Amino acid sequence: MNHLVVYSHFDSNSYSNHLKKKLIEEGNTLQEDVQIIDLYRDGFNPILAGDTVVTHIIKKYQNQLSWADHYSFIFPLWWGQMPAILKGFFDRVFTPGFAFTDWTDYAEGLLCQKTASLYISTGYSNSYYESNGFHDALRCIFKKGVFGQCGIDAKVMFFGNVGQNTETIK
Repeated sequence: MNHLVVYSHFDSNSYSNHLKKKLIEEGNTLQEDVQIIDLYRDGFNPILAGDTVVTHIIKKYQNQLSWADHYSFIFPLWWGQMPAILKGFFDRVFTPGFAFTDWTDYAEGLLCQKTASLYISTGYSNSYYESNGFHDALRCIFKKGVFGQCGIDAKVMFFGNVGQNTETIK
């Protein structure tokens, strides 16, 4: 299986980075072909400026997404949302004609044979986010909005009560 890991955290000591390392190790154990997109290391510019020019880095990312059978997105939840750099990745890379047909109610996903796993770390507990409806809202946004629109079957997992220290990981 071709496995693409999309990593969105600036800190090499983060829980997210630990998850990334574990996924790579697991992929190697399963003899998967694993590629990594590290948005911060790449210096990815998340700003959608209204142009339709596909830059070299956007084309590279789209080629990696086309190559992969499965995607793993690893990121922290900040202010109840994904980091801006990841939002910009979706805005700039998951474009009409690549990820879905067009911006209509009848758009079709163009990445229908793909699957995705989202690994979302949070500072608050899972029970806090569950009781406030955050987990349900985020599942809806990702499963139906972002990935569903593109035809990708997505699984969303939350890791609560994590800090910047990987010593909290069991």
